Amino acid sequence: MKVKAHLKTPNSPTSQIIFTLSDSGKVHIKHHLGIVIPSKHWSKKQEKVLPSNPNAVAYNMFIEERKKQVIEIYLSYKAKGQIPTGKQIAQIIRNKLKKINANAEFWEIYELFLHQKKAKTSEAYEMKYLALQKHLQDFEAYSKQKFELDKISKATFERLETYLIDIKKINLQTTAKYLGFFKGFLNWCIENKHTQNTDFRFFKITQQPDTLKVALTENEIQLLRNVDLSGKPYLENVRKLFLLSCFVGLRYSDYSRISLEHLKQDANGNYNLEIRQKKTKDFVSVPLTPESLSLVRQLLSRQIRPISNQKMNEYVKELCRLAGIDEPFEVTIFKGKHSFTYSVPKWKLISSHTARRTFATNLLLKGVPAEIVMQFTGHKDYKSFTKYVNVPKQTALDIVRKAMLGVS
Repeated sequence: MKVKAHLKTPNSPTSQIIFTLSDSGKVHIKHHLGIVIPSKHWSKKQEKVLPSNPNAVAYNMFIEERKKQVIEIYLSYKAKGQIPTGKQIAQIIRNKLKKINANAEFWEIYELFLHQKKAKTSEAYEMKYLALQKHLQDFEAYSKQKFELDKISKATFERLETYLIDIKKINLQTTAKYLGFFKGFLNWCIENKHTQNTDFRFFKITQQPDTLKVALTENEIQLLRNVDLSGKPYLENVRKLFLLSCFVGLRYSDYSRISLEHLKQDANGNYNLEIRQKKTKDFVSVPLTPESLSLVRQLLSRQIRPISNQKMNEYVKELCRLAGIDEPFEVTIFKGKHSFTYSVPKWKLISSHTARRTFATNLLLKGVPAEIVMQFTGHKDYKSFTKYVNVPKQTALDIVRKAMLGVS
């Protein structure tokens, strides 16, 4: 028995990829994979999509897994003295996805999409699309209506948005992210010729108004340096981890795994941290000051110990409360069309990620151009970067006033 992957119409500019299952020269079963590629991107000899195709890794992973499924189904039939048809094999695969008819096609294509994401993006990003999948499946059950690629419209998105906000009780910001991910999947379907439907593009995602972005001032960083933590060694550890992040701007997932190979010294005797960021896969080099270099060395010698991000977020609030970082802040929470405003002390809003925003904000305040700061935060466009940092309004007014008066 052999399963051969090949193009259905190899002489055409584009073609579907299909399987032909052969057994003893008597059985010839065709199975369509639902993948369409430029014919020039196919290797007949290797039975694989060539690297010149941007989705090659994801497609080849999908082909191998689907081949195993087809063989398994065929052998189960053969054991009973039966020969399945291509349609029967396809139906069994759809049933395994727990979907029927046109809906099965939707989830098969979503599965293919996830394979691509798994090959190209971080695990955290992949998890977001898995979470979206769960919400979409729940929406199907709630609305008693199955998704079909050719029928997803502006109205579909309107119902989905209402469901996520009113039924799932998801805040506006997170709802907007999920709807954006869903649009990304549908645009991918159009690009890969799974559908020509563009009706969903008329839906405009409701964005949450800008929310408060907390960053620490230089004075507040000094408060952290000076606060007495006698009898609280766990907070001493947290203080050093948090200050290190304020000075190098790395995410928790990066500064918590710093090792000796990341510490580099240049020809002038200056030290830098050189590390590939876990989330974006981008390589970053960060200059170290004597204070941050001391913290890095303490981390390498295990005088500072990485802890879980959950514990870090819990303890850093206690640390900032003891340091007296308690300026009142107005917080607004958006739930659909409604908003709720209340006041909290600043320490309650601080998390491990605040240190990274502090790094970027304070560099801007010291006159470092935004384009340079963005090289260290990983932002690709200025618009998203300006939403990330937090230059206090009064500081911005003072900077502009001095500029207008010609005062340095």
